[in-house]
Amino acid sequence: MGNPHPKHKFTADNQPTKRPSRKGVRNLKTVIREVFNTCIKFTDIGGKPKKFTIDQAGVVAIAKKMLKGDVPAFKALAERLEGMPKQDATVTLKETRDLENLTNEQVQDIIRKHESDG
Repeated sequence: MGNPHPKHKFTADNQPTKRPSRKGVRNLKTVIREVFNTCIKFTDIGGKPKKFTIDQAGVVAIAKKMLKGDVPAFKALAERLEGMPKQDATVTLKETRDLENLTNEQVQDIIRKHESDG
């Protein structure tokens, strides 16, 4: 593809104009929030119909599955509430080098070599 002609390169003077979003077009995140905040009748954990927002009903549905012994449902709720557990990662290299003096290509070659040695 090559480099663009100097006339077409972005400079301090040659910047793209910021175009606003079209009028009346709503962001998907806004639409999802509105849907999640819609009230519906849903059976709670005790079996009684109640009014819940859709996101609350989703949590109740997962909790119902959890109470029936669904371990992944429990894990999903626990991770949402407490966050993901911390994970340790250990990297062991067979050789040591001063990485500051290497090019990116040399570093990538070392990584590929160690991945293939496995």
